[in-house]
Amino acid sequence: MLINNISVFRSIFRNINARAMNRGMIGYTIKKDFGPFGLNEIHDYVDATCDDFEKYAGHDSPAPPFFFSKELYPLFREIITHRDLNLNLLRMVHGQQSLKSYGAVSHEDHFSIKMTIADITDTAAGELLLVKTEGSSHGKLILEAETGFVVRVFEKREGGISKKERYALPDYSEETGVKFLIKTERGQEKKYAKVSNDSNPIHTSTFFAKAAGLPGRILH
Repeated sequence: MLINNISVFRSIFRNINARAMNRGMIGYTIKKDFGPFGLNEIHDYVDATCDDFEKYAGHDSPAPPFFFSKELYPLFREIITHRDLNLNLLRMVHGQQSLKSYGAVSHEDHFSIKMTIADITDTAAGELLLVKTEGSSHGKLILEAETGFVVRVFEKREGGISKKERYALPDYSEETGVKFLIKTERGQEKKYAKVSNDSNPIHTSTFFAKAAGLPGRILH
């Protein structure tokens, strides 16, 4: 985990005073091929997500939802820590996510991934880095995703703002009428960080999480 974080730590200290991303990086693309995966990897992922391994134990069984994101996190890390991007990691949060999946996939499949910096724009919360991902298997498109990373801008407001207000999440159930409850456990953030390859220290280090303005280590 520490070795995986070397590029993250370097980027944190290199861009600690960065105020804006380099928009000349729009269009930057990386590619990777990966797979197949062993059932032991499936088991570790299921354990870290409090899921039931029996659902995925067979050779023809589908992989767990978002299992293949474990191969995407290193690519995301390569993008957000790129020397030319000038992204301030201590102010960055995963702000938005969309995913279109075109069928179940197996841990025995082979995959090709293309990840591109699609845009960098200004929002009320700060700069938004939009990354588009395409995944294919045997020449067939199997997933499309858009991921938004927000580099937050904290401004002092009249009367101030409390930590509770600052990190309050919107209640989307008011709009949809639907609320999903997902089981989590204390310390799960460190276990999931390991199996998902997301080694951002806000998930593994209380010190860095608080340095980023968070109340403590956070789950993904």
